[in-house]
Amino acid sequence: MNENILVIGARNNIIDQFSGVTENQENKIFFVKEGAENGWNKASPISARSNLLQVKNLFGEIHKVFIFYDSNEYIRYNNFDVETISKSVDSMILGYSYLTSEVLKFFKEQGFGEIVFILLDSEDREKSILEEIGISAFSSMAESI
Repeated sequence: MNENILVIGARNNIIDQFSGVTENQENKIFFVKEGAENGWNKASPISARSNLLQVKNLFGEIHKVFIFYDSNEYIRYNNFDVETISKSVDSMILGYSYLTSEVLKFFKEQGFGEIVFILLDSEDREKSILEEIGISAFSSMAESI
């Protein structure tokens, strides 16, 4: 079956692997990176919606959305202070919540669709409290849907 797929939050090495898996199939894949031109601004609920609409306008419908959460992106949040807590929650939790809400609403209106959450996590290093909070929030959201 030909599918239109939206991949959000994947890094270049993942995009290369993803593209290789599907290069001989008829699937259409649209990649959105954080901060890229016309990309995903995690702090904006409008950005989450506009990425879905952009793919809908290109492909007509979306069958699957893959949302990647790479815990290694959040190594910088190692201070447990008020300023860092605010920034980390916006980046690690709020953006994924906006995005998930928009995807679920989009699939409900469309009448079909599958959302896939992918957590990339390094087990070989100790994480800060804020990193663990972000991982737990993403995992909990994925499990509850």
